[in-house]
Amino acid sequence: MKIKHLSLARFTTNLTLLFFVLFALGFVLWMSDEFLKWNILPDWIDKYAELLILIFGFFAFLLVVSSFLCHFMVIAEFAAHKMGLTSQEEAFLTRQKVIILAVLLIISLSLFFTFHKIDKYREANRLDEIRVEFKGKLDERSEILTQALSEIVALFPETLLQAMADKSILQQQDNHYIELTKLLGAIQASFPRTPDVYLLMLANLPYQYEKISVGGKRDYEHYNGYEKQKIQGYELYQQAFIRLQDKIEQEIVTALFQERIKPLDAVLEGQFLNNNNPSVWGLLKYKQQIVAIIFLEDILEGYHFENIRKDIFHPGPLKLISN
Repeated sequence: MKIKHLSLARFTTNLTLLFFVLFALGFVLWMSDEFLKWNILPDWIDKYAELLILIFGFFAFLLVVSSFLCHFMVIAEFAAHKMGLTSQEEAFLTRQKVIILAVLLIISLSLFFTFHKIDKYREANRLDEIRVEFKGKLDERSEILTQALSEIVALFPETLLQAMADKSILQQQDNHYIELTKLLGAIQASFPRTPDVYLLMLANLPYQYEKISVGGKRDYEHYNGYEKQKIQGYELYQQAFIRLQDKIEQEIVTALFQERIKPLDAVLEGQFLNNNNPSVWGLLKYKQQIVAIIFLEDILEGYHFENIRKDIFHPGPLKLISN
């Protein structure tokens, strides 16, 4: 196969200039759109602008190499003709084959790299769509919990709030302990999406806080040699903290007991608060004294495999809901 290197050199040079112009224009438009916030690109182009710039850049580089090789062959053939080395045509044909193979190799590598970039962009776009879906569900269910919390804080009778204020409710033999167990169990069973309910109270020294939650009583019976779990009624769970381990959570809880809001600007999966799930928190008061923080949480399943949840969160209530 006889290749006319001069014609090919002209063609690749012209094509290189075209791709360089496209690359330069695309880069200028993308930089203007990205940093100056001009929003001059249509949405369907803006989404793939960076990818298109990379593709134009790759092909411009490929054409530069091709043009350089063709010009090199033209110079080599001209020099050989001037020196009367026409008898070495076979050697030139071998060099041509090497050059063709090199060009094909560069094309193949460029195409593989381009397709890899396209695949990464498609995967990134898919993950972006899942993130939007997850954030939408997180905000929607958090709003449902916010509406429920306004009703829930009104359900706590004054006798229970007084028992929280004097901390007698933490004594299991106290009637208020049983009443709180029934109330928290009823809240979980009666409200939309059966939210988990947690209370955080100030505790007696040497403890700082007391966390209270409710769960089903778990009894076990043997059935054909296996233990079978039964859940009957509810029981109260208590957990005391000398301090909360997470510094941000400690700051937020301290602010809440001072009736202040400290918005969250990152994911917090603490010992009491968790904004990576649909959630809301408010206050319980007795005679204008804050006796407990109440926290409602819904479980949003899925979205773990793509590691979507790591940077999406609920910032917390815009205003403090209390009784």
